Amino acid sequence: MTSVQSVMFKGGLPADCTCPICEQALRDPIKLNCDHHYCRQCFEKEGRAPECAQCQTIIQPELCQHDRAKHKQILALPVVCTFESSGCQWSGQLGTLHDHLSECTFKSSLKCEKCGRQFAKNDLERHREKCDLNRAVCSYCNKTIRDSDLERHLKTCPEVIVSCPFQCGLSDRPRHEGTYELMERDMGSFNDRQSRILSAADTCTEMFGPQLIWKIDKLQQRTNEAKSGADTTIFSTPFMSHRFGYKMMACACLFGDGSSWFSSAGKSISLYVLILKGEFDPTLEWPFNRSIKISLLDQNPRPEERVNITYVIDPRKLKANEKFLARPRGERNAAFGSQSFCSLAILQNYVKDDTIYVRIDVDRCETLPISLKARDAKERKQTLESLRLKTPDVRVHQVRPVTGQSTSSSAELRV
Repeated sequence: MTSVQSVMFKGGLPADCTCPICEQALRDPIKLNCDHHYCRQCFEKEGRAPECAQCQTIIQPELCQHDRAKHKQILALPVVCTFESSGCQWSGQLGTLHDHLSECTFKSSLKCEKCGRQFAKNDLERHREKCDLNRAVCSYCNKTIRDSDLERHLKTCPEVIVSCPFQCGLSDRPRHEGTYELMERDMGSFNDRQSRILSAADTCTEMFGPQLIWKIDKLQQRTNEAKSGADTTIFSTPFMSHRFGYKMMACACLFGDGSSWFSSAGKSISLYVLILKGEFDPTLEWPFNRSIKISLLDQNPRPEERVNITYVIDPRKLKANEKFLARPRGERNAAFGSQSFCSLAILQNYVKDDTIYVRIDVDRCETLPISLKARDAKERKQTLESLRLKTPDVRVHQVRPVTGQSTSSSAELRV
């Protein structure tokens, strides 16, 4: 039988074909007086225990005999080629494996003449073309380099004969004597300047753009998961309120939040933000005191017709705000925002290609302390009208921050 170390059984080795001592396929199987099987080599081994390793029955050697039926069963077990990982697709019975291996073209027995590594016969020619020890000599500078690097070397070799790319009349000169080197230096300087400009643009985006635009795709699937209770809350990637600022995250309950009669479950989408423990927390002012806008973006292809839905959070109006706005003691604070951001029916008007976009804008400046006394109805109406005139593309909601008093989930959202 083929050496067991080289055998890979298809579907695994059955337990009744396994020797209890060597835990390999039975070789020349011996049937004991208790009907269990051993390899002949393991059975005849000196120092073997006097009882069966499986049932502890005392072994009576005169009652043990070779089991031809079991031997035939083992030879019929399905196996795959030992060199399957090299690409061989052969499979068959264990009894025919030895004959296959004698002629398998994937057997790793051929060596590369240059590097000495072994490869299957079908892979050796491919390797010879890319062997790291293949060497070539540059006809211009006489340097010895790898074949695979020759083309790249010729593009920069200082001895290659070139003409000025700017057609100044200088021709047939080594590259190091021509202007090509100067052009490369200028190109390198341009690349450096471009990198600095792109870095500055990223900084400007970080400082003056929205802190987060959250793309929520596969919306129907995620909503179904929330509806079934499998994944009721999803989270955005973390973001910063400003450079070296507060670390934050947004979260959404796509099928609503809460379980009481006044919850939004099955009625509205819930959108929240939460403060995470950040690297720069010791340098920041606490409690958190920046206004936040959560916007559901309109994807209308005509920008002038877009109407975003926006919810404004004034942190000063959060009741019992320690768990929301204080410097995080753990990995994150409780979430705060809008439990009933917009109805699920209205949400459909903002879905395109099974995707919605949520934008988070955090004020860069602290909210100025002002009186929190209630305004009369007329004053509130004038303020809202003024805001609508200034930002016609935004629907302005009166601020109703969600606190732990309205629903426990707003203060105990699960990560």
